[in-house]
Amino acid sequence: MSQPKAEAAAIRRLKGRWRSDSERTMSRWIFPKRIARNKFKVWQTMFGHNEWRFTPTRVYGKFEDQRSVAMFKVLWADEWSAVLLFSTKEKQHVHHIHFDGDWRLDHDPSSGGASPRTR
Repeated sequence: MSQPKAEAAAIRRLKGRWRSDSERTMSRWIFPKRIARNKFKVWQTMFGHNEWRFTPTRVYGKFEDQRSVAMFKVLWADEWSAVLLFSTKEKQHVHHIHFDGDWRLDHDPSSGGASPRTR
């Protein structure tokens, strides 16, 4: 697949609503062997509260009572993943998103881990 086609396919795949899944994220997360129980509980309660809605150019985020909007651009993509540049007025950052069927897997803990597409 050519790069422009792969990027367009990634945008189609991202479009829609995504909600983080605490159980799946925790099952795939790798914690230090000797993490304190209270730190583990903090991580455990963080997951499962994120929601995203992707349009072709924007992502709308929600975490508990916080809301965000950012422009995004696909920098690179293949059939398994996409590298996205997110831009707000304050900053830019890059995420490498991996796809697993109807799941979006993100390796940045601030973005909620594993997220199934919601219908």
